[in-house]
Amino acid sequence: GRSADKRWIPLVLEELENNNSEIRFEAARSCGELEAKGAVDKLIFIIDEDPDLEVQEMAIWALGRIGGDTARQALEACLESDIETLALAAEESLDELNIFDDELIMYDFDEDDDEYDEDDFDDFDIYSTNGNNGH
Repeated sequence: GRSADKRWIPLVLEELENNNSEIRFEAARSCGELEAKGAVDKLIFIIDEDPDLEVQEMAIWALGRIGGDTARQALEACLESDIETLALAAEESLDELNIFDDELIMYDFDEDDDEYDEDDFDDFDIYSTNGNNGH
């Protein structure tokens, strides 16, 4: 997961079902680091069924990194957990999702919006017309 190479996703998804809880923990972490959208259902299953609390917490963290509507709904459901550490982990993951969503909104723009004209950005053009690349 730390290589951010998406080619690892199939192996990581497989390892979410490993008998060794340490490997499931690392696989869940890798899913989050790789933002493996295909892992969402398996991570939700881990949260609901895995006997290891640390693996469940890592699955919650991973859902927060992956994002999406299904992940958000699962995290919101975790807020109601009787296990305080899971509820707190879900709260932190939702906070991270909300921060990310807020950042996207800050950069949301409509290309058809007449408020901006291409000429408004001429001062920021790094390439000059005289061929010296702005120098």
